[in-house]
Amino acid sequence: MNKTHQKHYNFYSKARIPFFNLVFALVWWNFFIRVFISLKFMGLMDYPMEADIPKSIAFFRENITTGSIIVSLFVIMDWYLENFLIKRLSKNSSVGFTILRKFFDNILAFAIMGTIMATYYYSFEKNLGFIESLKQLDKFFFNPVGLYFFIVATLISTSLIFTQTVQRNLGWSNLLSLIIGKYRKPKEEDRIFLFVDLVSSTEVAEKLGHKRYSEFLQECFRVMSNAILLTHATVYQFVGDEAVLTWRSNKKRNYLKATGFFFQFKTDLEKKREHFETQYGFFPKFTASINSGNIMVAEVGEIKNAIAYHGDVLNTAARIQKKCKQYNANLLSTDFFAEKLQKYKNGYTIEYLDEVSVYGKKEPVRIYTISLT
Repeated sequence: MNKTHQKHYNFYSKARIPFFNLVFALVWWNFFIRVFISLKFMGLMDYPMEADIPKSIAFFRENITTGSIIVSLFVIMDWYLENFLIKRLSKNSSVGFTILRKFFDNILAFAIMGTIMATYYYSFEKNLGFIESLKQLDKFFFNPVGLYFFIVATLISTSLIFTQTVQRNLGWSNLLSLIIGKYRKPKEEDRIFLFVDLVSSTEVAEKLGHKRYSEFLQECFRVMSNAILLTHATVYQFVGDEAVLTWRSNKKRNYLKATGFFFQFKTDLEKKREHFETQYGFFPKFTASINSGNIMVAEVGEIKNAIAYHGDVLNTAARIQKKCKQYNANLLSTDFFAEKLQKYKNGYTIEYLDEVSVYGKKEPVRIYTISLT
């Protein structure tokens, strides 16, 4: 990847993804801590407490800024433990295991933050020595309010995991659209669609057998996740060995993102070449097609709702993808998308290839190859 093209990835910074998750977690935690503390003061969940204990609740209510800082420090610590320590021990785990792991993350973060706060409280507020302060930890943790905060933290953490899991499966835009019923009536949108397909999938399936082939595809699409996140793609479908991704075409940056997705995916696959060759005996190759234009978007299904896209834009993209093998091309584009990308092509070479007939269209389609400069 040359230096010119590398500029396209300035906005693909990997730091953006965990940073966004951290910001979202900070907002989520601070909001719901306020909710639970308000419920506590409304008289819900009342129980007798020692004289000093209610101060910890009152503190968070009356000292909003300081309380938010404490909560934020807890979230940052929990986020660090999750992303840089504990998560590395259990990659690609199930949702249930993730929740269980998060439960232990919370215990660890809660213990660390609680120890710091208790030591400060007993050392400066009660004028006890450091060792004596540590001896009071059991009183600080094992009381009704300590238990209350731990239960609240567990509920908030679990709800956050659930929300993020749904978001990863649907995407924020689709999740919000389903909630508000945006597409209960079909709407027209201008979108970019990219079809990615495994080359020689039939031979690969025969060689590996259906079980190993399924594991192989899982790994390929797992590698694809990085490019999906970096380019903010919405996954429309995974169909067999094919993935269909989409972006809104209302910003010129999305034309670069959609094109950059394919080359980022190829780069990520190349990093795993040794693994694939050792594990499966060969290296996977993918080809892609890309198109853009007006399509219809609608919410379909009553038992299992989903956002569906309909229109000639998708059909044409799917058809020209099948031409990659014929022309020995990695990435094919329609003339409509090529004209748009031409305006922002910095780092890409766009070349006219041919006029081809595609099933379902009377007029031939002009196709272009897109490659790195």
